[in-house]
Amino acid sequence: MSNPKKDQIGLAWYTAEEWQALRRVSADRGDMDASHAEWLAGAEEYLRALRKNGLNVVPVPVQVSELVAWCKKNKRRIDSKARSEFVSFKLQSGEMDTADEALDMRITRVPRRRHPLPLLNTLEKMYEQSQDRATPPPYPYDEEHSLIRLPAKVVQEVQQLVRSGDVPAAVQRVEKLTGCGLGVAKAYVDGFRDDL
Repeated sequence: MSNPKKDQIGLAWYTAEEWQALRRVSADRGDMDASHAEWLAGAEEYLRALRKNGLNVVPVPVQVSELVAWCKKNKRRIDSKARSEFVSFKLQSGEMDTADEALDMRITRVPRRRHPLPLLNTLEKMYEQSQDRATPPPYPYDEEHSLIRLPAKVVQEVQQLVRSGDVPAAVQRVEKLTGCGLGVAKAYVDGFRDDL
């Protein structure tokens, strides 16, 4: 009987927080995408292309602390070759969690809009300035492409908040997870209200 894992190809998968940590420790950081959003767009496109060509590609969630420990143990510098070998090791050894959540993302286009009342624009700017952005949000808003990417489970939680009538909590949750600002978060949540 053949081992199904031998037919799989691992593709490193990073959260926004892990991506920033990876850039800090990698010897080849200059060759890497500057932002998680850039990396994610390329990784999703690459994953689709490989699967379209019939390859059994499995996204492997990577925790940088594990990668660093593995590289130290194996006396490797942290670069693209070491990252690939680490992902293969995790995939073949079974030392990984399921990557279903990493893949099961819901992507929604929500452009930033100007409010019809200048006061609302001012209030939103004041709100954004009051937020602590020292730690990047787990699913950063892709402002360049106007995209919100959230795991399906989170989208279901937001929809449940909307159905229960707690729209402010839904807006706050989306804004906290994406850092998109109140206006974009409200536009995103309003899309669910339209479906009710």
